[in-house]
Amino acid sequence: MTDAPLLAVQGLSRRFGGLVALDDLTFAIRQGELVSLIGPNGAGKTTAFNLIAGFLAPTSGRVVYAGRDLTGMAPHRRARLGLVRTFQQAAVFGDQTAVDCVVAGSHVRAEAGIQAGFFGTPGARRDEASRYEAALEVLRLCGLDSRATSRASDLPYGEQKVLGIAIALASRPRLLMLDEPTAGLNAVESESVSAILDRINEQGVTVFVVEHDMRVVMGLSDRVIVLDHGQVIADDTPDRVRADDAVIRAYLGDFDIA
Repeated sequence: MTDAPLLAVQGLSRRFGGLVALDDLTFAIRQGELVSLIGPNGAGKTTAFNLIAGFLAPTSGRVVYAGRDLTGMAPHRRARLGLVRTFQQAAVFGDQTAVDCVVAGSHVRAEAGIQAGFFGTPGARRDEASRYEAALEVLRLCGLDSRATSRASDLPYGEQKVLGIAIALASRPRLLMLDEPTAGLNAVESESVSAILDRINEQGVTVFVVEHDMRVVMGLSDRVIVLDHGQVIADDTPDRVRADDAVIRAYLGDFDIA
């Protein structure tokens, strides 16, 4: 992990008419970190993700990624630079096999780039056979290699969620943004996804997660950023965030952060 920020969110605000969804949001994420973004319902978490990934334009502020100002850049262009975002609902190609879905994901960035360990030499990365082998490696990393030839639509919901992560990983992100990766999963499935995210992070991918399951957040994160009413009220280690008075007040009556 380096000290230079991979992602710098600078004074990001978003208004919807008279509603302030985000107010002067400022934080940074360093290369190699695994950071969670949490907050009560309506705190602005999904809005923040949409602004960072380019699916929504800010009212004011900037998103700087790898030293480059991305403000105004389309989501697909951000993805080609290695900033990749997933959504709460599993997004898979139902009629294709799991491995073919992952191969399709690798086409987001067709040229030499990050995570070369998954994708061989620059020449091989242009070859479909190499893409197929790389896709199998991604499925192994995500624990889905035994499902490689299964149709995506036939997979249980939990495995479809993991396949969505694998598809995103195939695009070789430097920063992987996951929106509620354990939503709709049981405790065992959530623990499995948590372990997968840890393995992905160990491969050098910076991981940024919006997550509701506090057991996952507190057990997985290097750092936790807490939003309330569109503002950062805490940005610290899991243990310190858990004991923070402002965080406890924000979550009072919502759910247990311990």
